[in-house]
Amino acid sequence: MERRAFIKSLALCGLSLSLGANLVACSSKAQRRFVSAATNHQGEHFVVAFDKAGNLLNQVKIDNRGHDLLMLDSERVVAFSRRPFTKLFVVNLAQNQLEKIINAEQGFHFYGHGVFDSKRKQLITTENHIESAGGYLVVRNTHNFAVEKRVPSGGIGPHQCALMPDGEHIVVANGGIKTHPDKGREKLNLASMAPNLSYIHLDTGKLVESVTPPHFQLSLRHLAVAKSGEVIVGAQYQGNYRDAHPLVFSHKLGRELQPLQAEPKFWQNFEQYVASIAIADSDNRIAVTSPRGAIVAYWQLDNHQFIRHERFADCAGVASAKNEFIVTNGKGQVINDSKNMPIFQLQPLRFDNHLIYS
Repeated sequence: MERRAFIKSLALCGLSLSLGANLVACSSKAQRRFVSAATNHQGEHFVVAFDKAGNLLNQVKIDNRGHDLLMLDSERVVAFSRRPFTKLFVVNLAQNQLEKIINAEQGFHFYGHGVFDSKRKQLITTENHIESAGGYLVVRNTHNFAVEKRVPSGGIGPHQCALMPDGEHIVVANGGIKTHPDKGREKLNLASMAPNLSYIHLDTGKLVESVTPPHFQLSLRHLAVAKSGEVIVGAQYQGNYRDAHPLVFSHKLGRELQPLQAEPKFWQNFEQYVASIAIADSDNRIAVTSPRGAIVAYWQLDNHQFIRHERFADCAGVASAKNEFIVTNGKGQVINDSKNMPIFQLQPLRFDNHLIYS
């Protein structure tokens, strides 16, 4: 390849030698990759993609800090602003560029999560109606991203949501905490929180079922859904930091929330905070991260038996990739669950709390 053409190909791939990533050539063929929101040491925010060898494949700048992400198709990813921002970012990985910014409707802000309903070609986001503090699932088409409808989420402060395996329902973790953009991320109702896990019928918007955690200050935030329909949901406890409550629960429709098995004192390792959850159906495991506790913990999916845990400073996102879990942290490090040490590091980056594998 001629030198000029080679340099041009690197620019299209968005590679940065300063990140210490291995130099790779760009390919028009879609490849498996990990995608995360990240921030550099200068406070600039990005959507980044990398492969299992530590090659940085994409680095696209966005206006503010991102949280979770989802793939619209093989090349386009949506990055969700963390609460209480009002923008979504559609990034084209093939072209390594920001394709579109989607703004929340007047009077709403995002909660950092959403899902893509491929059957109905809809993007569904969790949002807060600022004036009423009501939680909503806001449905947009994926042609021009116009709002099609708004459905109550079943509670206050809807956070992560996921499609159920039947394709007809969505499950949402309502954190139960009132916030207002004028107050930043301040929590306004800690004495009267009302968290729950709710199931909504997609076509009718009907609340099918709602369950509450065993303590009203266990703010349900993040979740993952197994192929069986079992939901694993994590909490962030807002009470006394010395309390020892289970922070990860299993739920099946028609039943109560059931805590995953662990010694009571073990939960204190999480510093009352669960950040990200992933399920590997293929080998029957659950992975959970806590950046505050610097801990990654693993359970069996079928019987909820505790397997083990490992320390990983400022751990953030976790994703299932075939027969292993990949975990990122706020220092740009990446590990897998078979090695309690970084397998590589994209040093100038601080990964945010979520990671997807596509």
